[in-house]
Amino acid sequence: MHNCHIKEALEWLKKHELQEFLHHPYDLSLHYEKDAYMALIYQELGDKELTVKHTTNAKDLIEPIPNFPHKAFVLKVYKK
Repeated sequence: MHNCHIKEALEWLKKHELQEFLHHPYDLSLHYEKDAYMALIYQELGDKELTVKHTTNAKDLIEPIPNFPHKAFVLKVYKK
């Protein structure tokens, strides 16, 4: 992916906010997955500090959630 597309994707991800009415674990797992994608972008941009911050945040938030595919993805990114 071209660097300008990566930065554009990051800006869109930063705009995403969790809606107050979302409480179902599936919906929450989709939201927490956002941090994993942000971590991958920061890794691509060479920002180790923000990569670690976002992978750790995603893992910590998604751990109590049931095993949905989104959880598996977040944990895979965390291990990477």
